[in-house]
Amino acid sequence: MGGMGNGGACEPNVVSVYPPADVQSDGGPSTPPCMFAFPVSHGGAVRSDYEVNVQFSSADIEPFIIGHVVSESACGLYGWYFDAASPPSEILICPATCSMFRASNGAIVDLLFSCPTILAR
Repeated sequence: MGGMGNGGACEPNVVSVYPPADVQSDGGPSTPPCMFAFPVSHGGAVRSDYEVNVQFSSADIEPFIIGHVVSESACGLYGWYFDAASPPSEILICPATCSMFRASNGAIVDLLFSCPTILAR
């Protein structure tokens, strides 16, 4: 990964959240969820910093960052938001973005931690 588009200044800690490990290993069908638990456990350590980004890719789509919005009412074509300002317990994917996840062939969702959150435009 090339540093989140900022000249390589930040290398995120990547946590793969979809597909789940059991689907990756057996290849069985599954539908991407539109919410992910937060904080996320990674290697036994629980991530609680709010510097997080959601990255999406699929068999047909190169990886890209989905911008953060403040709430569902601010959702546009692409976006995600926390269920609560502090402390959040879920990352929720905006409805149009969720539809794209579910319509994509071979969807992959990663959470990227420790780099500044990119806002939706």
